[in-house]
Amino acid sequence: MKLKFVLPLILCSLLLNMAQAQITLTAANAPAIGDVINFALDTLPQNVSIGEAGANQTWDFSALEAHTTTAINIIHPAQAPNNEDFPTATLAQSLDDGSYGFAEVTS
Repeated sequence: MKLKFVLPLILCSLLLNMAQAQITLTAANAPAIGDVINFALDTLPQNVSIGEAGANQTWDFSALEAHTTTAINIIHPAQAPNNEDFPTATLAQSLDDGSYGFAEVTS
């Protein structure tokens, strides 16, 4: 189950290395307790062309299909098991497969 979560992260990391621009993330961009983040994975992508890089571009991902979906629920760290191992965590992530992650959001 961890591979389903790690593989998309690796693929995203590779894509980010090819990007020509960077965004700025602040605490305002972080998820809040009570948020639900839905992910979908296309395991059989075909004929996908994301277009050119650069400013004022529109990327078309309409050819992708959601073969696998999962939800990440953002919860208070006290609601997650083993939270004592992450005393500075300000939020926890609860995944559909029963696993948990912890994060500290700072300004």
